[in-house]
Amino acid sequence: DPNFKGMPKLTVKMASMVQGFPEDWDFTGRKTAAYRQVGNAFPPPVAKAVGEKILSALKKKKNGGKPSAVPLLIRNTLKTTV
Repeated sequence: DPNFKGMPKLTVKMASMVQGFPEDWDFTGRKTAAYRQVGNAFPPPVAKAVGEKILSALKKKKNGGKPSAVPLLIRNTLKTTV
């Protein structure tokens, strides 16, 4: 199509929703700062999943079980810190 001018730029709100932020989440600062905050953010759904796995591993470790569902890196960290 000769009229195609490329993909439109995502707004801060659109970019944050792609990252998994709630629709009503507010970012502070000017537009560039807000884009930077979104781009540097660890996606909330991923952070939640990682946190749940760590909590599960800590509970298993506390009860004498092996944290088998936790990746090797986290397991090795738990051995030295828990």
